[in-house]
Amino acid sequence: MKIKRLSFVICASLLVMSAFPACSLFKKEAGPDVIFIIIDTLRADRLHGTRNGLPLMPNLEALAKESISFTEAYSQETFTKPSVASILTSLYPEVHGVRFGIFAQKQVGTNAGQSSELYVDVLSPQLPSLPTIMKDKGYTTVGVQTNMQLHEESGFNNGFDQYDYLGHVSASEVNELAFAALENVDGPLFLYVHYMDPHLPHRPPRDVISIFGTPPKPSDEDMELLENFREYYSDLVMYGAGLKEERETELLGDAGRDFMRFMYDCEVRYTDREVAALIDAARERNPDSLIVVVSDHGEELWEHGSFGHTKTAYRELAHIPFIISAPDLEPMVVETPVESIDVAPTIAAYLDIPIPDSFQGRNLLPLVSEDTDSEPVAVYTTAYGIQPWDKIHWQTTFFQEYRLVRNLSTNTTELFNIVDDPYEQHCLAEENAVRISELQEMLEAFLEANQRYLWRVQSVDKVKSSEETVEALRALGYIH
Repeated sequence: MKIKRLSFVICASLLVMSAFPACSLFKKEAGPDVIFIIIDTLRADRLHGTRNGLPLMPNLEALAKESISFTEAYSQETFTKPSVASILTSLYPEVHGVRFGIFAQKQVGTNAGQSSELYVDVLSPQLPSLPTIMKDKGYTTVGVQTNMQLHEESGFNNGFDQYDYLGHVSASEVNELAFAALENVDGPLFLYVHYMDPHLPHRPPRDVISIFGTPPKPSDEDMELLENFREYYSDLVMYGAGLKEERETELLGDAGRDFMRFMYDCEVRYTDREVAALIDAARERNPDSLIVVVSDHGEELWEHGSFGHTKTAYRELAHIPFIISAPDLEPMVVETPVESIDVAPTIAAYLDIPIPDSFQGRNLLPLVSEDTDSEPVAVYTTAYGIQPWDKIHWQTTFFQEYRLVRNLSTNTTELFNIVDDPYEQHCLAEENAVRISELQEMLEAFLEANQRYLWRVQSVDKVKSSEETVEALRALGYIH
């Protein structure tokens, strides 16, 4: 397939930053390229997972072994828009304020001639972010986007010289644009690439499906549901959001669920192949490239009775892969819990870029130093649904093996030991009142600190979405 030739905006001059404090562990004479990859909806357990005895992600698994791999990384939200806003700004969702938006009084829908007016939250251009500090450093900043949640109308193009939204296209199509950036940009490049393939709807290539053999065969009843999947998933989401008291569609049976897990894994395997191709091309352009791979959130595969994301904050949604690779970084597995808000300050520290005062995350490079003893810290994940009236309000904190999960909508509190119970199937709340009290105190202190944080956005701007955006969001199952 022929690679598109694009006209990229090249910075006319580079900002000389000779006054940088000499405090980084890794000194740079000239900035390497930075290839920043977000794989939408990728669960952490798929990085080393298998199907039918075959690895799901052989290329990224190999990358993790030659890199710094954070095995206990957690997203700040289980929904793309606030999660990526946190990754880019190094701020908790309670501080940057970006959730989704709010419908006009005539809600978006197709029933009874409802209007398609939709107002979405806009990421504040006043907040320092990973792309803005990279641009200030003298990098040409290029974004290749596939998730409509992160469209430029929502402010996610802040700091980018070139930001292209492609729609929900395949990873190979994404790579065409990414390869063009590698080929056409002169000088240091910051390239953010967002792969959408593990996200619904699943349509993996046939050659990838064949790797794992014959797919599970759904029952006739399951096939009927899958053939009308948009209706099925819409019903599932609205029930999960507490907007319906009863399901209108039947539940998928075991065979149907196995089929959906199979298709998810095929998309994961396909994405692994295409991400590897991008990394190879980036290293060919610049062998010193810094490669960072992370996910925005995971995916429910019926561990807690449902499928998809956004609706809860259990570990299958919060736990994400996080890999940092560069020639001068020694391979290491870091088991210390970390957060997605730590991504931006760690990249900045590696490049000797001063970390903005606004960032709430921490530089993780000291964790790989043998001379540094790291103190355990608590990590946090929330889930607030899509709209204010969704009955989704989850708060979690994870500290020293135990994870507290609060569902404020149902007034329930659960406790799990993720070492013994990584899929959070056995609640330990009844016999661990003291541990619950300690974690709740941490959670309340965290929430209070965010309310007082100097950079907290008091009022989030909103913008009216186009009809094209509304239809794209509906196709992804975000609105109904």
